[in-house]
Order: sequence, then C-alpha cells, then structure tokens
Amino acid sequence: MTQCILTGDCIKTVEALDLTTESTVEIVGKVEKVKDGQTAPGGVEIIVDYWKIIGLAPGGKEAFESIIQPVCPFTLRAQWLTRVGHGQLETS
Repeated sequence: MTQCILTGDCIKTVEALDLTTESTVEIVGKVEKVKDGQTAPGGVEIIVDYWKIIGLAPGGKEAFESIIQPVCPFTLRAQWLTRVGHGQLETS
C-alpha cells in the first residue's frame, strides 16, 4: 500500500466527493520519499498528477466497512473482498 497525496485540481472533482473506501482508482503521479518528520508506509508517497475511478465501491450500509468489523484481520478481509469481487458472495 502506498500513500497518495491529492492536491490542487485533483481534489476539485465530483469523483473526489463520491469516492468511497475500497473503491478502485487509477493513479498517475511521481513517487517521492516522504519529507523529514513525516511518515508513510514504505517511506514513500505518490504525488498525484491525475486520477480516475475505475470501480466505485458501495457506500452507506452497503459499504464493506459496514459489513466487516474494523478489527477483522487483514487476510480475512482480503479473502472476503476477493470472493465478493468474483461474485462468490453477495454484499447484502
């Protein structure tokens, strides 16, 4: 996982307002080391030049975070999301 920084025109879109957790996005930008005194996974972040939503995840009570508890181990969460994505489970 890499932290992405969206600024300027990248955040002035309807898509930025509609974005939900677990959505799939395409990111174009530059990978940079984090500045002194800041932290990010792997010590790098992506400074985003362009992005778009590839697949918008459901929000509200249909959202994955409403179905899976936040304390659920990452591996179980990933397996569940994969099965939903392949149509093996229904989200509602």
